[in-house]
Amino acid sequence: MRGKAPGAANGPYGRAVGARQGETQVLPVPDSDHLHLLRAPGAAPILFDSVSLEAFLLEPSDLGPDGEWPCVRLRGERDVVIAARRRGFARKPGHINTFRVVLTESCNFACRYCFETTSARRPRSMSKRTLERTVQVILDANAGQGVAVHWFGGEPLLLWSHIDWAMASFAEAARRGQISSVHHSMTTNGSLVTPRIARDLARARCDVFVSVDGPRAVNDRSRVDRSGGGTFDEALRGFRLLAQAGVDVGLLVTADASSVSTLFESVRELIETVGVRKVGVNTPQPSRNGWSVDGAVLAEQMHQLVRYCNDQDVRLLGPGLRVLRALKYANPHVDDCRSPSGAMAATITPEGQLSGCIVSWQDGRPWKLRDLSSRSLLELEHIKVTPTVQPGCHGCIAEMVCGGPCALEMVLAGVHPDRCAFYRTFVVLSVLESTRDGVRL
Repeated sequence: MRGKAPGAANGPYGRAVGARQGETQVLPVPDSDHLHLLRAPGAAPILFDSVSLEAFLLEPSDLGPDGEWPCVRLRGERDVVIAARRRGFARKPGHINTFRVVLTESCNFACRYCFETTSARRPRSMSKRTLERTVQVILDANAGQGVAVHWFGGEPLLLWSHIDWAMASFAEAARRGQISSVHHSMTTNGSLVTPRIARDLARARCDVFVSVDGPRAVNDRSRVDRSGGGTFDEALRGFRLLAQAGVDVGLLVTADASSVSTLFESVRELIETVGVRKVGVNTPQPSRNGWSVDGAVLAEQMHQLVRYCNDQDVRLLGPGLRVLRALKYANPHVDDCRSPSGAMAATITPEGQLSGCIVSWQDGRPWKLRDLSSRSLLELEHIKVTPTVQPGCHGCIAEMVCGGPCALEMVLAGVHPDRCAFYRTFVVLSVLESTRDGVRL
């Protein structure tokens, strides 16, 4: 295979995809049912096997006859190889060591898209006795190991005394050697932060994300208080108190259908005007109607954010970054509910029940709710280690890095086109980026 690239045509995923319309193309190779070409101005073409990125991730080589074409070695019996690798990853043990503790479903804000204002008609709060039992079960189930606890709501700072007691209990357990370490994190709207709370969170080394949706004009469209007023100033006041106290704090942005196309500009403005050095972008959550945003647009916005945050030395967390980790470390991610290391998370509800999902915990979907105990944690671990990659994923270029649809997604609406479009687009852009500058995280 030499000479000019195959003629321009739309690839197997419809239109050409890229950071700018028409710039990056996915092209089929003539007379082949499984080879495709990534092509963009300013980047060398990449030939790849459309079954997955397995070959690119794990066995890159330059097989061009004249060194013109950076290629990947194509494996024989691809289906057998990929199936065997997926079984191998599925056999890896998983362990639940991360816990989202939902202290309360109540909140002093009334954000228009939040579950608390739509589905949590009778918000619940965790009693002190339930919290004590929760802490004990977490310690017993992770003896000698490290644990991570994410304080969540509603607004978790409505029950600050609970958090303060629990952080002290975990710290004492670590000092005694009952657990090896504990890492705390929190998502808050920032409005209830006081100087004392900020100092205590800094002392506990609790990482914090303060939720905003962008600059004031964007944020105050949806993130409002109980009287309908904007919340941007309250959130920024809490953010600054936390930063001044030395807390590792960032801003967490949620994009919806009306704001996803300007996500990059919104985050850039926050970085440049607020001075934030850590930014999170919420992954769209599955619902009965699928994703609420255009997946390809979100991928293009996240791709711009990755490049910008790298240049500005800003830490970025958000959807698609598992693709970059996979490319950098040649470590496929084949299960949405489990990291390549086997770490998994679960939710503890305000009533002290165990949910396998950190998104949906009110009715137990996608698995049933269980009474929290060391036994129920073990039972849930056995359930969650089953990969959710679907037969229809076979042949997708993102098959080995997106993790497949999550179990909740399958229960609610099945595989959604916008999720697929997001990962396909982000994979293409990330592979091209890795050929230009190398993958950076």
